[in-house]
Amino acid sequence: MYRIASHRILDACTSCLSAFQIVERQVDGTFSLYPFSEEIRHTEWLPGLVILSPFEIIRHKGEGYASFVSRLSEEADLWMRLRLQQEGDFTRCMAYWVTPFDVSRMEFLPHSQVKCLCDF
Repeated sequence: MYRIASHRILDACTSCLSAFQIVERQVDGTFSLYPFSEEIRHTEWLPGLVILSPFEIIRHKGEGYASFVSRLSEEADLWMRLRLQQEGDFTRCMAYWVTPFDVSRMEFLPHSQVKCLCDF
């Protein structure tokens, strides 16, 4: 089991943005999201924004947050259509950490990077 917590968690497939949440990944590949109400041992705090996605996340140079989320929504729709046409294991989710990220303005900074946390 692996836990991360962050100021904001974005689900790339639903465009749902949650504040102060903990994401917990189970050994079987499923994950749960719940409010950060107290410190839990073995939870890694990642300030800013964490994105959960079954597909690869890339930010284009100079892309603002609103455009980025809009593009992710389109990519998620395409991914879901392909998923319906193919068989396979689609429970795998990856976590991406956007650092640094301006949480108060919900915007990237000029030197923001999207870092894959590997198979979360």
